[in-house]
Amino acid sequence: MNQPYDNTRYWTKIHEKHSGKFKSVGWHGLSESYNKLSYQSKKESVIHILKKLEKELPDNNISILDIGAGWGYWSDFLYNYFHNKSCNAKITAFDISQNALDIIKKNNPKILTECADLKKIDIKKHEQKFDLVVAFNCLHHLTRIEQYQRALQFCASSVKKNGFFILMDPMLEKPYSRFDVIDFKTYTGHGIDRHLYITDDILFNQGMNRIIKNNAVSFVFSGNIEGYTYTDYHVIRFFYQLLRRFVYKYEWVTNITGWKWKILNRFFKRTYSCGTKIVAYRKTPIQK
Repeated sequence: MNQPYDNTRYWTKIHEKHSGKFKSVGWHGLSESYNKLSYQSKKESVIHILKKLEKELPDNNISILDIGAGWGYWSDFLYNYFHNKSCNAKITAFDISQNALDIIKKNNPKILTECADLKKIDIKKHEQKFDLVVAFNCLHHLTRIEQYQRALQFCASSVKKNGFFILMDPMLEKPYSRFDVIDFKTYTGHGIDRHLYITDDILFNQGMNRIIKNNAVSFVFSGNIEGYTYTDYHVIRFFYQLLRRFVYKYEWVTNITGWKWKILNRFFKRTYSCGTKIVAYRKTPIQK
């Protein structure tokens, strides 16, 4: 049984087609202002997590592996974040596209790069090598369960003892989601959103314990993948589709009204979010 979507081919073509045109992937059909608002929300969420972990991360030298680095938005952000705190950050950008990695190297020669396929990677290739491993909006694109599990095992294996893994992805927690009833044989999407407990279970078996869970962005900027009920889910989805069609599609409309959506997004990130989450795990020795 094969799905029409092929992760390797899809992202390689994306990076070749749009080479050098974007700082990050985002939504190609929507305005640049919208994508900036969405990434700003996610960046605030990442900073919030990093500040919580700050006292437990190395002070002077830190090694970081950025999984699914793309054109290097997060690699560059992490490099600057730690260097601004007088911490020497050794960043390794990991991606399936050599084209994307070449752009990262051109923009910041101090960032190391590694071209490899998560679906085939040796799980223990970087065993206990990094203080921090991050995977931002990447792993849900691995649509087969065994691929997703292998990627998580690789991420966990690469973390040093008492190090951290930060995952930002669409993750399910609420009772209703269309992803619980998709037909795997006919599904053509390029991502599958999975329940948080599945991720917790896989990582727990690798010695990783979840210590933080926050909402990375609300449905105002990223839509929803779940809800408490069928009605709840579709009402929120309808609201987001209206924003996409009449606001986010147009640069000038998003610029004028963007401040309103930022306020709404921050409110719902704290109170009711049903989409992308950011979670942090700590590696501790497995008790036998």
